[in-house]
Amino acid sequence: MLGSLGEQTWFQLGDRDIGVHLLRATLLRGGLRLTEAVAHLARGFGIRPSVIPMSDDPVRTRIQTDPES
Repeated sequence: MLGSLGEQTWFQLGDRDIGVHLLRATLLRGGLRLTEAVAHLARGFGIRPSVIPMSDDPVRTRIQTDPES
């Protein structure tokens, strides 16, 4: 849609991505742990192997950069 409006298209998040994010967020707000929400999504996609997130707890990501660059 952005491209058709003459805007940059580097941001490639589409309806499917947003739909998965919205459902995952709804499941988490409903009290499911991330492991349970991911299992729900995997079943919906027909993924048979277990998909296990790294943690059910929030994990902080830190990126260190060279200030001289």
